[in-house]
Amino acid sequence: MDDNRPGSEEGAGTPASSPLVNPWDLLIAAIIVAICAVLWFDTFAYDTPNPMLGHYITAAMFPRTLMVAIIALTLLLPFENHFLERQGSGLNEDRAVPIKPITCLTALLLFLVVWSNPWLGTYLAMVAACIGLPLLWGERRLWLIAIYAAVFPALVGFLFVQGLLVSFLPGITGHIFR
Repeated sequence: MDDNRPGSEEGAGTPASSPLVNPWDLLIAAIIVAICAVLWFDTFAYDTPNPMLGHYITAAMFPRTLMVAIIALTLLLPFENHFLERQGSGLNEDRAVPIKPITCLTALLLFLVVWSNPWLGTYLAMVAACIGLPLLWGERRLWLIAIYAAVFPALVGFLFVQGLLVSFLPGITGHIFR
């Protein structure tokens, strides 16, 4: 019989398994759930739904569904390292490696794009992200970035404005996308 408990003959000298709950992951999960709770209560202030959505779909339904999915996955987070170590791999080795500066720069760029969205407008914010991210990540073929920055936001804009009847924030572009 395979007995890997410390103190047993076969398990002697094997490292103890990780705790069931990782304290750092538990803290991160608590923060994510708290943010979702705040956002959940914010959905009570949403306007009445668009009549084309029907009587059963409210404006708060999509964000609440998304938050339920986020919370469900978040509740698994504190247990992830324990279950991975039982399968022979863990997260602790990867956590020992410091976060690369490009990660923080990417987060900063995306924060600036979202922060400037009311002023720039949704369309120009998408264009800024489509130009800034590839340049930040090292893409130097400017012709390829230009095509991407022109085509992707136009397709997304067409899908949302024409297909889903969602209004973009106009920003400095005026009311082009209403």
